[in-house]
Amino acid sequence: MDSPTGDFLVNQIKAGSLDVVIVYRSNALASASTGKKFTVLGIHRPEAIATQPYAVANKTKFPRLMSRFLDTCLSEEGKSRFLKFGFRWELHDTAADRRKRRGVPAANRK
Repeated sequence: MDSPTGDFLVNQIKAGSLDVVIVYRSNALASASTGKKFTVLGIHRPEAIATQPYAVANKTKFPRLMSRFLDTCLSEEGKSRFLKFGFRWELHDTAADRRKRRGVPAANRK
């Protein structure tokens, strides 16, 4: 099944139309009843990689808002907040990624 959102899959398993789903832990535990009605297991495999993309509208009034948010999340303070709530991540940040976040035009990227 292809689903646009993890919460949709969680609702489908709650409704009984699915027997198992793979979602982010945050989706699975967003409702207290989920943890009581279902067994939530982690996938502890090095090849199990979750990628979280983000997008910025081409015509936004705030073209740097997402890059500022991402920079905040990646700061030591931001990372400690995420860790405090049980989130984990591994960042593969490249120079090209940083230039994109700062809004450097593609023609000037190296």
